[in-house]
Amino acid sequence: MTKAVKHVQNARTKDSREDWETPKELFDTIFQRFGFNPKLDVCATKKTTKCPIYYTKNDNALVKNWDKDWFCNPPYYETAKWIKKCSEEHWKWGKNGVALIFNHTPNMYFDYIYDLKKDRFYPHVRVYPIKSRVKFLLDGKPIRDKYWRFQNAPYDSCLVGWK
Repeated sequence: MTKAVKHVQNARTKDSREDWETPKELFDTIFQRFGFNPKLDVCATKKTTKCPIYYTKNDNALVKNWDKDWFCNPPYYETAKWIKKCSEEHWKWGKNGVALIFNHTPNMYFDYIYDLKKDRFYPHVRVYPIKSRVKFLLDGKPIRDKYWRFQNAPYDSCLVGWK
């Protein structure tokens, strides 16, 4: 197995980084695509947040209320838990939200996005595939590693919005 392949496999494991910072340009597309400005970042650190209010790993957003418009860039190894929470909080509070996730339709988290019985996305959900792989940041700068010039996400991503 090559080092590059091993690196991509490690990106999917629980032991890989959890604090990938969303590029500002990508975050700004939320305003354009979904027409709202999130006030709450539910998966952030002080350095990575894009919103005035944020929850860190220690705050455990999975047990908190999301009673403001929110943004979610979850740890990708736990996407199913986070998408379930996104859907529940949207219905509970009636707030708008956007999640940045891998664009993998066979995963079980799509049960909260796509209505299999009607063969369509739920009416309150919008999904926008991202044309190229996200180049996440570290301390506000593109990530460089020893395998690639810049670190891209190992898979295509999408924005999922509840409005």
